[in-house]
Amino acid sequence: MLPYTIVELAVFPNGDPISQEVNSVDALGRAVGWAQGQPDYPYHNFILGPYPAYWTGGSPAIVGNYSTLSAYQNARAGNLAGHVVGSYYSYGPYVWQNGFTGGSGALLSLPPGLSGGEARDINASSSIIGLSYSGSNPQVVRWDFDGSTWNPQLIGSPNGGQAYAYALSDTKRICGKALFAIGGQWQGFTTEPDVLDFSTTVPLGTFGGAQSEAFEVNDVSGTVGWAHKHIGASDYQRAFLAPKDVFTLDSTHELPGLAGQLPGGSWHSVGYALNGCRQVVGSAQNSTGAYRAFLFQPGATALTDLNTVSINGGSTPASLGWYLTSAVGISDAGHIVGTGSHNSATRLWMMYPTPQE
Repeated sequence: MLPYTIVELAVFPNGDPISQEVNSVDALGRAVGWAQGQPDYPYHNFILGPYPAYWTGGSPAIVGNYSTLSAYQNARAGNLAGHVVGSYYSYGPYVWQNGFTGGSGALLSLPPGLSGGEARDINASSSIIGLSYSGSNPQVVRWDFDGSTWNPQLIGSPNGGQAYAYALSDTKRICGKALFAIGGQWQGFTTEPDVLDFSTTVPLGTFGGAQSEAFEVNDVSGTVGWAHKHIGASDYQRAFLAPKDVFTLDSTHELPGLAGQLPGGSWHSVGYALNGCRQVVGSAQNSTGAYRAFLFQPGATALTDLNTVSINGGSTPASLGWYLTSAVGISDAGHIVGTGSHNSATRLWMMYPTPQE
């Protein structure tokens, strides 16, 4: 494994590092989320608050431009075309066309009868997936891009009447969680490509427990998330990686634990993201019960604790004062973003393989 470089994802001027979020990272190393503070202070006098941001190093840059910038906008994901999606407070799903290069932001149109919600992901062809609400019931919505406008398509929900969508692949596979029966348990799902409703979608199921949730889908690598594993009288979250075209979980899809954690142990893990190389990142409990950010490599018999990987100069994140608790995004180029602490203070971070001569 190549040595990594690690950087802290900083705030806007006057900001509080505790009040910010990173959600994803693309192949160009642009980490997307929101940062706290007053962007471009003192040249602009925005109120102190959270603003849509991206990082290519330690310092944040705004998503969009100052004319449409407002507090309580949250950026979730961007694509290599430069478009960024997220939400604007309680108003609803939001898109910044050319958001990495100063493009304006706008609310996305909604199907009739829906309100609020958020856009969660955007694929290579700039189709967007997200959710909006029919009353209090979340419904999946997809927006396809015609070159100038995003047109909404209601995907809806299965028989239980509620569904959340979290990610969209390049062939328009959707993953998330839904109620498949009234009064049922939340179940993760992955759809076939380019579906228009839930009529052919089935729940991923669990490892013998009650619930599951799918956080990211990739056309090459499959789907990641967590599913309850029933051990004794209790359910424990277990990270899973379901291969492409697998729509129902079995025991072979459970990821291993950190070193020393046995399959039947009372520990939790969650897979939050994966890339096209079948690398998975997330958060898992170690033998002391502490949560650690992990990287799963294909074929590995244990998760890699990211606190222990090599940093340039022979150090590790832990020896540099970092405590990495959760990894939430990984790019095909190997950039990883997540949450944790540095010198006991809550911080966001990005790490990436260091090029070697």
